[in-house]
Amino acid sequence: MQGDSSIHTGRNSGESGLALAINRVLLEALSCKDDVEVAQTCLAVAEELTSSAFGFIGELNQDGRMDVIAISDPGWDACRIPESDQVILLKNMVLRGIWSRVFKDGAPVLSNDPHSHHDWYGQPEGHPETRSFLGVPLKRYGETVGMIGLANRKGGYGDSDLAALQSLSVAFVEALFNKRSELELIRHQTELEALVDERTVELRESEERYRRLAENARDIIWRTDLEGNIQYVNRAVESMLGIKPEKALDIPLSQYMTENSIRLSNDWLRDALKKGKEGFQGEVEYLHRDGHVVPGEFNVSILRDEAGKAVELEGVSRDITARKRAEKKLREVLEDLERSNKDLEMFAYVASHDLQEPLRMISGYRRYKGRLDQDADEFIDFASDGALRMQKLINDLLSYSRVGTHGSPFEPTDCNTVLNDVLAGLQIELTDRNGTVTHDPLPVVTADPTQLASLFQNLITNALKFSGDRPPRVHVSVTEHENEWVFSVKDNGIGIEKRFQDRVFEVFQRLHGREYPGTGIGLAVCKKIAERHGGDISLESEPGRG
Repeated sequence: MQGDSSIHTGRNSGESGLALAINRVLLEALSCKDDVEVAQTCLAVAEELTSSAFGFIGELNQDGRMDVIAISDPGWDACRIPESDQVILLKNMVLRGIWSRVFKDGAPVLSNDPHSHHDWYGQPEGHPETRSFLGVPLKRYGETVGMIGLANRKGGYGDSDLAALQSLSVAFVEALFNKRSELELIRHQTELEALVDERTVELRESEERYRRLAENARDIIWRTDLEGNIQYVNRAVESMLGIKPEKALDIPLSQYMTENSIRLSNDWLRDALKKGKEGFQGEVEYLHRDGHVVPGEFNVSILRDEAGKAVELEGVSRDITARKRAEKKLREVLEDLERSNKDLEMFAYVASHDLQEPLRMISGYRRYKGRLDQDADEFIDFASDGALRMQKLINDLLSYSRVGTHGSPFEPTDCNTVLNDVLAGLQIELTDRNGTVTHDPLPVVTADPTQLASLFQNLITNALKFSGDRPPRVHVSVTEHENEWVFSVKDNGIGIEKRFQDRVFEVFQRLHGREYPGTGIGLAVCKKIAERHGGDISLESEPGRG
């Protein structure tokens, strides 16, 4: 090798000595606590095998520099390097000097005159003088991962030392990385055990929370085998059925149910098992310990084993006594409402027949006008006008009362057709007032066609009536908003002050005197029709701006 002053041959420790050294490395590494201790053991064996004065083991780090992982002490007290610098020297060392050639070439370096070697870099003050050097790469999977460097063998190093150290380096690498794998395995095992312990604690806490929730729940929580024998039940069974939880164990759940409910639940279970369902639910009747029936509902889950076979039932039972009472009360209210509607229909019948007759008789007094004096003629006019207004009011009330009771079934309705029919009926009034009604293309909606026509007619007639001195202009538009149609009827009439806008949809709420005809019911009818169709109605207006 270049720079060598001499190479000794024929020196070796014998095959038996090498084998003992290798065995010692592998055996002692098993009891080492970490990889640093393994490296220190390997270095000690190498020094002893080659009779070296001192040495080191270095490892190539990810930055391409060397970290010393083991070093012998040949008397470093004499080295005058400051401690902080000494730390830098032993970690992240730049590859330079004779030892760096081992990393660069991936091959051994043997020199018994290192000072004449072309890579000699010198030594810091106080470093023991290097008189001979032997460096061997540590290889793993064919790549150089580190090196072992020895120095100052008495008489220098020979080929036998090189061969022995190369053989020993294989054992070094195996022992070192086996220890690291062992430590990594221990670390993972420790982390896994810690994770298992953590999850175990969490599971216990979760089970405890579930147990507390179950025990304090107002509903009965239970678990049975497939035959219905109770395996677990919480304390709610005592408040709902008057049974102590411990007394209910191993007793069939059916013992606390009516016969009809037993049949129903068995049918539901058979159907769920046959169809592979995860569970079932329904209303049943439970038997309280004192004999009275408790209406309830339950939700049952079917628990299965790993093979998918049903093994247990788990369920929640709820007392629905309050709900049944509320449903009964609601039925009674609906029955009262139905009777009230029938009474209202009877009133409407009376209003449309019996009350109309005296009004027609009063209206007939007009034939005496001109036969009496002037005062009598005025009284006849007052009475006749009052009778006509009363008749109109009764007819409007009749229309209002029949919105919810005499409506037609909903059906697809073309709003264009409905609006055109309404405008045809208002043609004379539009001509007399020089009025115009326009509209956007209107949609087909599900509605009562007759009531939809009444809605349009009331709104448009209202707009014509309150147009003031200007020719009335009315426009019907529509937009779609969140799966609903929003219709707008815009006019150029006299408008309404904001403080009165909430009143116009109430019955009899007239805002003007007799200069504007009407009974104050038309917009109330519109509101009722809109609500029957699941909608609502509102107003936007300013005085003088329609």
